[in-house]
Amino acid sequence: MAQPLAASLDYHPTHRANPRRGGRRVDARLRAITAEVDFRGKTVLDLGCNGGYFSFGVAGAANRVLAIDGEAELIRRNRVKQTQLGIANIEFRQALITPEFVHGLPDFDIVLFLSVFHHMLCASAAHDWNTEQHRASAMQVMTRLRDKAETLVFEMGYPGEGFDWSAKLPPMDDPCDWIKSQIFGPGFDIEILPPPAYRGAGGTIRRLATPALRGTTPVAGILRRSLRVDPRDGRHIFIGRRN
Repeated sequence: MAQPLAASLDYHPTHRANPRRGGRRVDARLRAITAEVDFRGKTVLDLGCNGGYFSFGVAGAANRVLAIDGEAELIRRNRVKQTQLGIANIEFRQALITPEFVHGLPDFDIVLFLSVFHHMLCASAAHDWNTEQHRASAMQVMTRLRDKAETLVFEMGYPGEGFDWSAKLPPMDDPCDWIKSQIFGPGFDIEILPPPAYRGAGGTIRRLATPALRGTTPVAGILRRSLRVDPRDGRHIFIGRRN
C-alpha cells in the first residue's frame, strides 16, 4: 500500500518558501545543481517531478521544462501553482515512467532524475504506480533515458539508509561506483557532487549525525525532527555530460 497522498504533497516545500523544518534540504540540492549546470536557454526534463520544486527552480533560466509525475493530484496542484506564479514555460504532465513512455520523448539538453529511481528499482510502497512491473523495467527506463540526455543529473537512495525499501536494492559495495557503471556507463563524463546538506555551517554536524538517524524506529524519527537532519540528505548528486 502506498504512503498517504499528503506525504507526497508535502515532500517538497512550496516554491520560494523556506524549506519545511525536519524535511529534506531541497534548497541546498537546487543550489548545488544550478551552480554546476547551466540551464540558460536549455530544454529540461524533470522526470518524477513530485511537487515541481526543481521545475519551478530552473524555469526562469530554461527555455522549456517538461515535468512528469505519475500522481495526478500532484500534477493538478503544480498547474495551479504555475498559474499563480505566472510561469508559462513548464508543461506538467501526468504519466507513468515506463520504457515505452521514455522512448517516445524527444531529446533534452538536461534531464533531472532525482530520488525516484530507487523506488522503481525495488517497487517501494512510496507511490501507487510503483509495481513489480516497474521494478522489472527500471533498468530499461535508464537505458532509454540515457539516449535522451546531453546532461543527466541523477540522485538515488542507497541500501544503507534504513528505510523499508533499502534492503530491496541491489548490493552496492560502493554506491558511487555502482551508479557510475550501472546508471551512466562509458558514454558520460561524470562529476560527483558531495551531499549538499553537508556543506557550510552545520554540515559537519549533520554528516556525523546521519548514521544514527537511519531507520524507521520512533527514536530515529524523533531525532530527525529535533535535529532537523534527514538521512536522505547524505546522497551524492551525479552530473553526467555526454562525451
